[in-house]
Amino acid sequence: MATRALSATGAPTLLRRPAVLAGLFVLALTAVRAAFLAVSPLNLFVDEAQYWAWSRDLAFGYSSKPPLIAWLIAAATAVCGNGEACVRLPSPLFYAGTSAAVFALARAMYDERVAAWSAAIVASLPGVSFSALIISTDVPLLFFWAVALVALWRLVQGAGTGAAVVLGLAVGLATLSKYAGAYFVLCALVYAAAEGRARAVLFGRSGAIALAVALAVIAPNLIWNAANDFATIGHTAGLAVAGGTRFEIMKVLEFYGAQFGVFGPLPFALLTWLALRWIFRPADERARLLMCFALPVLGLMLAEAFFTRAYANWAAVAYVSATVLVVAALVERGPRWLGPTVAFHAGGAVLVYAMLAAGLGLAPFTFGRTDPVSRVTGWDTLAAAVAERAAAYPGAAILVDDRTLAAAMRYYLRDSGRSVISWSPPPADVSVTMIAPPVDAATGRDVLFLPVRFPPEMVAARFATANALEPVFGPMRSGGGRTLRVWRLTGYRAP
Repeated sequence: MATRALSATGAPTLLRRPAVLAGLFVLALTAVRAAFLAVSPLNLFVDEAQYWAWSRDLAFGYSSKPPLIAWLIAAATAVCGNGEACVRLPSPLFYAGTSAAVFALARAMYDERVAAWSAAIVASLPGVSFSALIISTDVPLLFFWAVALVALWRLVQGAGTGAAVVLGLAVGLATLSKYAGAYFVLCALVYAAAEGRARAVLFGRSGAIALAVALAVIAPNLIWNAANDFATIGHTAGLAVAGGTRFEIMKVLEFYGAQFGVFGPLPFALLTWLALRWIFRPADERARLLMCFALPVLGLMLAEAFFTRAYANWAAVAYVSATVLVVAALVERGPRWLGPTVAFHAGGAVLVYAMLAAGLGLAPFTFGRTDPVSRVTGWDTLAAAVAERAAAYPGAAILVDDRTLAAAMRYYLRDSGRSVISWSPPPADVSVTMIAPPVDAATGRDVLFLPVRFPPEMVAARFATANALEPVFGPMRSGGGRTLRVWRLTGYRAP
């Protein structure tokens, strides 16, 4: 009887625990995201299709990103196939893991209540809800950044070699996800300057172990870069200075305003207030760590926006620690805002998911001349139109000269048995030739050329015969469509 009584009352008591409620919320949100992926009408956009193409040929580096994203997609597609849903499935799963790591961080620093709300809020952030629809380098980056923060806090609190090894592994894997993972070292130096105990740890034996492990993890990618003219590092540096120096204060304000959409209106407003308050009122030990791993990244990106440009998601890692900082402040001073914040974020995300999954509301997602939905619709129909045209030429390969088209054709013609090759003579783009193998005498015997970047006459001059065919058209769900010119070329002559 006593056992039954405990069982009868134990379940409701368990369900009242903040950790359990947060876990159920994160699981439910993850299930909604996975269900959306299963019914989503959205095609892979160019970066996703490019990562998939890389995953067919695993390496320690690629033209524009470190290798972990390709490894992740290769693992996922080996389990459940090459459909869009499977390619993207790691996103909601990794974000659930990020929520768990943030819970562990907040639990170690504060208590279960702060940890539970932190896990729920980081899972429902607007930027996370959008990112969970796609597969991107931010997905593993945020997870490993959160794990690294847990390990660092444990080290500062007296943990031993195991925590140092975990810290090094996490920082190394974050950097293999996206080179922004190296910001962790910058933040750690700021933290060491602000915190005496952190200085002793980071400049001592534990810090040396963590650094050695991190360098060992990223060493294969550094070696690959050295052997390939530092392709990835050069591309990343080029993004940082693309467009030249501008010195535009409006770009700073634009980037700052975009963070309200990435982190959420209330969390980012509160983060701004906490950062300003720190100037006049020193933070405690816990808040110092959290701020040191948020504000330097935000400051760096604001400077980047002023001098050149900065995309809204470039500061994403800042919001791992910022979430715990903001939640701790709300639990102390304004707990009534926690529930509405999560509900607002999650409700908005689920509404957008439902609209997109039903194929509704595609056209309204257009901002001036920028139509983000057009980037993820119509590629399958365009590839089908190309395949239909190619049916009259059974032995012809598909020749492309553009990164976006190379990625789309490589992915959406994957089951057609049709080879996709790229135009490689200078000034060919290495990002294209890393998606589709370059044309040679064997693959160039008979091709259907889809010109985008280069004049077809220039390319045709390298072939024995050339004939312009009727263009192909691929309709888009959001209206309109894409038209491609088509040339049949035979007898490629290498330069």
